[in-house]
Amino acid sequence: MPDRRGNIQREPLQQRQLFKPREWRLIVVSLEGEKREYDYFSHLISLFHVSSVKVHLLPTSGGLSQPEHIVERLELQRTELDIQPEDEYWLVFDVDDRSHERMLSLLEEMTKKRIRSAISNPCFEFWLFLHKLEVSDIGADIHALDADKRPKQMKDILNSRLSGYQYSRLPAGELLIEIRDAVARAKKLRAGTGRSYPAMPGTDVHLVVSSILRHVSRIQSIIS
Repeated sequence: MPDRRGNIQREPLQQRQLFKPREWRLIVVSLEGEKREYDYFSHLISLFHVSSVKVHLLPTSGGLSQPEHIVERLELQRTELDIQPEDEYWLVFDVDDRSHERMLSLLEEMTKKRIRSAISNPCFEFWLFLHKLEVSDIGADIHALDADKRPKQMKDILNSRLSGYQYSRLPAGELLIEIRDAVARAKKLRAGTGRSYPAMPGTDVHLVVSSILRHVSRIQSIIS
């Protein structure tokens, strides 16, 4: 609108970007893993794409997989994307062999930057495991892990239990049923723990998956 002198007053570029109306929500998911996590979320998005949400994946490349690098990628995207207050930023990563103090420090930094966490302990494979099996199906092996080798040994156990499991070949309906089961199992593990991140074994990946899928009206009852 022109001012009294006839000059057109414009909002600052940043303000126009923050509040430019649009009909869809943006969910940015930054991934620690270079392969399995990206394949899973890519498949999920391809099956259940809806116009009301756009999911932007930020895969790891060049070995820059530490959470600090992932946060940097998310922060860079904030400056390049059309940001809205309701948009979501997620960081999907594993506890691996990080100390409790290190995890708390990472979560504190993410909270300050309004980044949500979807953490698996010890690894993302545990989320896939919950699609098919109960925690009790891991077996007694979980109690015989060496403290200093726990992440790798746990991943080996999960991979052996998941042998032959190919979610990418499942029809959408069957995969949804498995996701429903995985969400229920993950919620049960987290119920009443009061922890800021999952104990081992555990995962919060159900949080970001549910956030993506709740925009698909025909399956809201499955993941709620």
